[in-house]
Amino acid sequence: MARIEAIEKEVQHDVIAFVSCLAENVGAEGAGSTTASLLRRGGHSLSVLLRDACDLILEDLRQLQEVLRLAPSSSRTRHDRAHARRPREPMTFGLKLALWHDQLGRDQARLRRARASIAVGKLSGR
Repeated sequence: MARIEAIEKEVQHDVIAFVSCLAENVGAEGAGSTTASLLRRGGHSLSVLLRDACDLILEDLRQLQEVLRLAPSSSRTRHDRAHARRPREPMTFGLKLALWHDQLGRDQARLRRARASIAVGKLSGR
């Protein structure tokens, strides 16, 4: 980080400082690295943005799940008709909230798995 900061003071550009430091440390393999290698679509910066977006969404899902957990549930039972005028199974509001809570848990697990694969970036100069 100290070297990147020193280069940034000289060139006044954070991405160029990072790429320059990278090239210094990886030798010939980093010879073709450019700022475009980092910033192009599908590059490292997109992975970071998507990872951070996943973190925000996961936190919102966690908060929503907590609201559902704490919501007062009514013992009211809802009876209405489904297709072909057959009565539906009775459902309480509390059961509906519990089902939503459970679904949010599964959604969070899927998003965590997606985040793990999104959070991988690749740098290439050629």
